Amino acid sequence: MVYRKKPILRRSIRGISRTRDLPSMRGTFISNFRGGSSPVRRPMPTGWRCTGPPSPTSNRVARGDLAGHWMGRGKWLRMVRESGHRAMGVDSSPAAIEQCREIGFDVTESDALKFLRSTEDGSFAVVSAFHVLEHCPFEYCLNLTYQIARTLKPGGVLLIETPHAGNLLMAAEQFWMDPTHNRPIPLPLMEFLFEYCGLGVIHRFEVNPRPESEHLPLRELDLASRLDLLLYGPQDYAMMGRRQSDSPVQAGRGQP
Repeated sequence: MVYRKKPILRRSIRGISRTRDLPSMRGTFISNFRGGSSPVRRPMPTGWRCTGPPSPTSNRVARGDLAGHWMGRGKWLRMVRESGHRAMGVDSSPAAIEQCREIGFDVTESDALKFLRSTEDGSFAVVSAFHVLEHCPFEYCLNLTYQIARTLKPGGVLLIETPHAGNLLMAAEQFWMDPTHNRPIPLPLMEFLFEYCGLGVIHRFEVNPRPESEHLPLRELDLASRLDLLLYGPQDYAMMGRRQSDSPVQAGRGQP
Protein backbone atom coordinates (compact mmCIF):
# COMPACT_ATOMS: atom_id res chain seq x y z
CA MET A 1 0.00 0.00 0.00
CA VAL A 2 1.29 3.47 -0.90
CA TYR A 3 0.66 6.22 1.63
CA ARG A 4 0.39 9.72 0.16
CA LYS A 5 0.80 12.90 2.14
CA LYS A 6 -1.93 15.40 1.43
CA PRO A 7 -1.32 19.16 1.32
CA ILE A 8 -2.89 19.56 4.77
CA LEU A 9 0.02 17.64 6.30
CA ARG A 10 2.66 19.63 4.41
CA ARG A 11 1.08 22.89 5.51
CA SER A 12 1.13 21.80 9.14
CA ILE A 13 4.81 20.85 8.89
CA ARG A 14 5.73 24.30 7.56
CA GLY A 15 3.91 25.86 10.51
CA ILE A 16 5.63 23.80 13.22
CA SER A 17 6.62 25.75 16.34
CA ARG A 18 9.43 24.92 18.75
CA THR A 19 7.42 22.15 20.41
CA ARG A 20 4.72 19.78 19.27
CA ASP A 21 2.56 17.34 21.23
CA LEU A 22 1.30 13.96 20.07
CA PRO A 23 -2.45 14.61 20.59
CA SER A 24 -2.42 17.67 18.31
CA MET A 25 -0.35 15.81 15.72
CA ARG A 26 -2.79 12.90 15.77
CA GLY A 27 -5.67 15.20 14.86
CA THR A 28 -3.84 16.18 11.66
CA PHE A 29 -2.88 12.54 11.09
CA ILE A 30 -6.52 11.40 11.26
CA SER A 31 -7.64 14.10 8.83
CA ASN A 32 -4.78 13.22 6.48
CA PHE A 33 -5.24 9.45 6.33
CA ARG A 34 -8.92 8.93 7.19
CA GLY A 35 -10.53 12.09 5.87
CA GLY A 36 -12.09 15.00 7.70
CA SER A 37 -15.64 15.46 8.94
CA SER A 38 -18.02 14.59 6.16
CA PRO A 39 -21.74 13.98 5.70
CA VAL A 40 -20.68 10.59 4.29
CA ARG A 41 -20.36 8.41 7.39
CA ARG A 42 -18.89 4.97 7.95
CA PRO A 43 -21.38 2.11 8.04
CA MET A 44 -23.16 1.68 11.36
CA PRO A 45 -20.79 0.12 13.92
CA THR A 46 -20.68 -3.63 13.74
CA GLY A 47 -22.79 -4.49 16.79
CA TRP A 48 -25.80 -2.50 15.60
CA ARG A 49 -25.27 -3.34 11.93
CA CYS A 50 -25.59 -7.05 12.68
CA THR A 51 -28.15 -7.14 15.48
CA GLY A 52 -30.08 -3.89 15.18
CA PRO A 53 -30.00 -1.04 17.70
CA PRO A 54 -30.70 -2.14 21.27
CA SER A 55 -34.25 -0.96 21.92
CA PRO A 56 -35.13 0.37 25.40
CA THR A 57 -37.92 -2.25 25.45
CA SER A 58 -35.85 -5.09 24.00
CA ASN A 59 -34.96 -8.06 26.14
CA ARG A 60 -31.57 -8.23 24.40
CA VAL A 61 -30.07 -5.55 26.62
CA ALA A 62 -30.93 -3.61 29.76
CA ARG A 63 -32.86 -0.37 29.59
CA GLY A 64 -30.94 2.84 30.22
CA ASP A 65 -28.22 5.15 28.95
CA LEU A 66 -25.47 4.41 26.45
CA ALA A 67 -21.89 5.51 27.06
CA GLY A 68 -19.04 5.67 24.56
CA HIS A 69 -15.33 6.12 25.24
CA TRP A 70 -12.95 8.07 22.99
CA MET A 71 -15.59 9.69 20.85
CA GLY A 72 -13.36 11.18 18.14
CA ARG A 73 -15.51 13.28 15.84
CA GLY A 74 -18.82 12.14 17.34
CA LYS A 75 -20.02 9.85 14.54
CA TRP A 76 -21.10 7.13 16.97
CA LEU A 77 -22.94 9.60 19.20
CA ARG A 78 -24.74 10.97 16.16
CA MET A 79 -25.93 7.50 15.11
CA VAL A 80 -27.08 6.72 18.64
CA ARG A 81 -29.01 9.97 18.89
CA GLU A 82 -30.59 9.50 15.46
CA SER A 83 -31.75 6.05 16.62
CA GLY A 84 -33.69 7.67 19.44
CA HIS A 85 -31.42 6.73 22.35
CA ARG A 86 -29.85 8.85 25.07
CA ALA A 87 -26.06 8.72 25.02
CA MET A 88 -23.00 10.36 26.50
CA GLY A 89 -19.36 10.29 25.49
CA VAL A 90 -16.04 10.34 27.33
CA ASP A 91 -12.79 11.42 25.71
CA SER A 92 -9.43 12.64 26.97
CA SER A 93 -8.86 14.83 23.90
CA PRO A 94 -9.82 18.51 24.40
CA ALA A 95 -10.15 18.91 20.62
CA ALA A 96 -12.59 15.98 20.36
CA ILE A 97 -14.59 17.27 23.32
CA GLU A 98 -14.83 20.76 21.82
CA GLN A 99 -15.95 19.39 18.46
CA CYS A 100 -18.61 17.14 20.02
CA ARG A 101 -19.94 19.94 22.23
CA GLU A 102 -20.25 22.23 19.23
CA ILE A 103 -22.60 19.64 17.70
CA GLY A 104 -24.59 19.51 20.93
CA PHE A 105 -23.49 16.14 22.36
CA ASP A 106 -23.27 15.31 26.07
CA VAL A 107 -19.55 14.63 26.52
CA THR A 108 -17.09 14.61 29.42
CA GLU A 109 -13.38 15.33 29.16
CA SER A 110 -11.71 12.64 31.24
CA ASP A 111 -9.53 9.58 31.16
CA ALA A 112 -11.92 6.68 30.59
CA LEU A 113 -10.66 4.58 33.49
CA LYS A 114 -10.78 7.51 35.93
CA PHE A 115 -14.32 8.31 34.80
CA LEU A 116 -15.54 4.74 35.23
CA ARG A 117 -13.98 4.34 38.67
CA SER A 118 -16.05 7.30 39.84
CA THR A 119 -19.26 5.86 38.32
CA GLU A 120 -21.75 3.81 40.32
CA ASP A 121 -22.38 0.12 39.66
CA GLY A 122 -25.06 -0.66 37.08
CA SER A 123 -25.16 2.81 35.51
CA PHE A 124 -25.26 1.98 31.78
CA ALA A 125 -27.20 -0.27 29.44
CA VAL A 126 -24.55 -0.20 26.71
CA VAL A 127 -20.91 0.89 26.68
CA SER A 128 -18.94 1.17 23.44
CA ALA A 129 -15.19 1.37 22.95
CA PHE A 130 -14.48 1.47 19.22
CA HIS A 131 -10.76 1.51 18.44
CA VAL A 132 -9.78 2.32 21.99
CA LEU A 133 -8.06 -0.69 23.55
CA GLU A 134 -5.24 -0.91 21.00
CA HIS A 135 -4.03 2.49 22.26
CA CYS A 136 -3.58 1.27 25.85
CA PRO A 137 -1.12 -0.91 27.79
CA PHE A 138 -2.67 -4.28 28.51
CA GLU A 139 -2.98 -3.71 32.26
CA TYR A 140 -5.02 -0.59 31.49
CA CYS A 141 -7.23 -2.67 29.14
CA LEU A 142 -7.76 -5.20 31.93
CA ASN A 143 -8.85 -2.54 34.42
CA LEU A 144 -10.95 -0.68 31.85
CA THR A 145 -12.84 -3.82 30.85
CA TYR A 146 -13.50 -4.71 34.47
CA GLN A 147 -14.79 -1.21 35.27
CA ILE A 148 -17.04 -1.30 32.20
CA ALA A 149 -18.46 -4.64 33.34
CA ARG A 150 -19.05 -3.24 36.82
CA THR A 151 -20.88 -0.14 35.56
CA LEU A 152 -23.13 -2.10 33.18
CA LYS A 153 -26.63 -2.98 34.27
CA PRO A 154 -27.42 -6.73 34.43
CA GLY A 155 -28.10 -7.62 30.80
CA GLY A 156 -26.09 -4.62 29.59
CA VAL A 157 -23.57 -5.03 26.80
CA LEU A 158 -20.08 -3.88 25.90
CA LEU A 159 -19.30 -3.32 22.22
CA ILE A 160 -15.68 -3.07 21.08
CA GLU A 161 -13.94 -2.91 17.72
CA THR A 162 -10.17 -3.11 17.26
CA PRO A 163 -7.59 -3.95 14.57
CA HIS A 164 -7.36 -7.64 13.70
CA ALA A 165 -3.92 -9.05 14.51
CA GLY A 166 -4.78 -12.11 12.40
CA ASN A 167 -4.43 -9.95 9.29
CA LEU A 168 -0.69 -10.00 8.55
CA LEU A 169 -0.61 -6.67 6.72
CA MET A 170 -2.47 -5.04 9.58
CA ALA A 171 -0.26 -6.59 12.26
CA ALA A 172 3.04 -5.93 10.45
CA GLU A 173 2.52 -2.44 9.01
CA GLN A 174 -0.89 -0.77 9.01
CA PHE A 175 -1.37 -1.02 12.78
CA TRP A 176 1.88 0.86 13.36
CA MET A 177 0.95 3.70 11.02
CA ASP A 178 -0.86 5.26 13.99
CA PRO A 179 1.90 6.42 16.37
CA THR A 180 -0.51 6.32 19.34
CA HIS A 181 -1.12 2.57 18.98
CA ASN A 182 0.32 0.51 21.83
CA ARG A 183 -0.23 -3.13 20.86
CA PRO A 184 -2.73 -5.20 18.90
CA ILE A 185 -4.94 -7.55 20.92
CA PRO A 186 -5.53 -10.93 19.22
CA LEU A 187 -9.16 -12.03 19.13
CA PRO A 188 -8.73 -15.04 21.49
CA LEU A 189 -7.00 -12.79 24.05
CA MET A 190 -9.85 -10.27 23.86
CA GLU A 191 -12.35 -13.08 24.40
CA PHE A 192 -10.43 -14.22 27.47
CA LEU A 193 -10.35 -10.62 28.75
CA PHE A 194 -14.14 -10.34 28.45
CA GLU A 195 -14.75 -13.64 30.23
CA TYR A 196 -12.20 -12.87 32.96
CA CYS A 197 -13.94 -9.57 33.72
CA GLY A 198 -17.39 -11.14 33.98
CA LEU A 199 -18.76 -10.55 30.46
CA GLY A 200 -20.19 -13.43 28.46
CA VAL A 201 -19.19 -13.16 24.80
CA ILE A 202 -22.35 -13.27 22.70
CA HIS A 203 -21.09 -12.12 19.27
CA ARG A 204 -17.78 -12.00 17.40
CA PHE A 205 -17.45 -10.29 14.02
CA GLU A 206 -14.50 -10.13 11.62
CA VAL A 207 -15.04 -7.01 9.53
CA ASN A 208 -13.63 -4.58 6.96
CA PRO A 209 -11.75 -6.73 4.41
CA ARG A 210 -9.58 -5.04 1.81
CA PRO A 211 -11.28 -3.93 -1.45
CA GLU A 212 -11.87 -6.71 -3.95
CA SER A 213 -9.37 -5.15 -6.37
CA GLU A 214 -6.52 -5.85 -3.90
CA HIS A 215 -7.24 -9.55 -3.40
CA LEU A 216 -5.14 -12.33 -4.89
CA PRO A 217 -6.11 -14.14 -8.10
CA LEU A 218 -6.70 -17.89 -8.26
CA ARG A 219 -8.48 -17.99 -4.90
CA GLU A 220 -10.17 -21.20 -5.98
CA LEU A 221 -6.84 -22.84 -5.06
CA ASP A 222 -6.60 -23.72 -1.37
CA LEU A 223 -3.15 -22.20 -0.81
CA ALA A 224 -4.03 -18.95 -2.58
CA SER A 225 -7.29 -18.74 -0.65
CA ARG A 226 -5.60 -19.14 2.72
CA LEU A 227 -2.85 -16.65 1.85
CA ASP A 228 -5.42 -14.15 0.60
CA LEU A 229 -7.33 -14.40 3.88
CA LEU A 230 -4.16 -13.78 5.91
CA LEU A 231 -3.15 -10.75 3.85
CA TYR A 232 -6.37 -9.16 2.60
CA GLY A 233 -9.05 -10.56 4.89
CA PRO A 234 -10.80 -8.69 7.73
CA GLN A 235 -8.72 -5.77 9.00
CA ASP A 236 -10.75 -5.37 12.21
CA TYR A 237 -12.83 -7.48 14.52
CA ALA A 238 -15.65 -6.57 16.86
CA MET A 239 -16.93 -8.28 19.98
CA MET A 240 -20.09 -7.96 22.04
CA GLY A 241 -20.20 -9.13 25.65
CA ARG A 242 -23.10 -9.15 28.11
CA ARG A 243 -23.18 -8.79 31.87
CA GLN A 244 -25.35 -11.69 32.93
CA SER A 245 -25.55 -11.52 36.71
CA ASP A 246 -27.31 -9.25 39.22
CA SER A 247 -24.50 -9.91 41.71
CA PRO A 248 -21.33 -7.76 41.88
CA VAL A 249 -18.95 -8.41 38.98
CA GLN A 250 -16.02 -10.61 39.92
CA ALA A 251 -12.91 -10.46 37.75
CA GLY A 252 -11.32 -13.90 37.76
CA ARG A 253 -10.15 -14.52 41.33
CA GLY A 254 -9.86 -10.86 42.17
CA GLN A 255 -10.94 -7.39 41.16
CA PRO A 256 -8.64 -5.00 39.27
